[in-house]
Amino acid sequence: MTTANKITILRMLLIPFFVVVTLYYTKEGREVYRLLAVLSFAVASACDGLDGYVARRFNQRSELGAMLDPLADKLLLVSAIVVLSFDHHPYLESIPLWLTGTIIGRDVMLLIGVAVKAGSAAPDISTPARFVAALKRAKGVAYADPSAGTSAGRFIANLLSLPDFQGVRKVPVQGLAVTGLASGKADIALQLLPELTQNKDVKTLGPVPPLYSA
Repeated sequence: MTTANKITILRMLLIPFFVVVTLYYTKEGREVYRLLAVLSFAVASACDGLDGYVARRFNQRSELGAMLDPLADKLLLVSAIVVLSFDHHPYLESIPLWLTGTIIGRDVMLLIGVAVKAGSAAPDISTPARFVAALKRAKGVAYADPSAGTSAGRFIANLLSLPDFQGVRKVPVQGLAVTGLASGKADIALQLLPELTQNKDVKTLGPVPPLYSA
């Protein structure tokens, strides 16, 4: 396991610690718990930049890191938002529930990943511009047919309808997007990351770049 991945895992381990000490603070009001919560959140946030720097500086990019890094980001944000949305008076003000719902919907439900068939050449999707170029070069881009009613399928369909993606050959499929790879109709699939990580027949390249993620 690379150093960058170890830093990412440390960031994930700090999340339950942050949640626990925050809850202790809201229950007992002791200043030490508040300081520990702030410190753990700050360290986890700093690790977000550190693991990316280490991966780039020492060429430690990996498929595992591409999946763990965005997952750690979402877990930290969603955990903080959920904990702070409860009524913790008089120690903390609560976040409005509508804001909590909006953030969870954005950062959990629509965490879209990019995949190719296992053994295929992996296109560069490290920046929004390269992501768009990779999709335009592809024989086809598979995604869940939005008529099936999935939120991910509707989001991807709306994404590919943007002017930036004009010329992309769209391949809506029934069921999971990776079936488009197996059939040969597409060589890139866009699908929820948790679903991609469970499929051994595809290679996950990482999440959709932030500019287009939601």
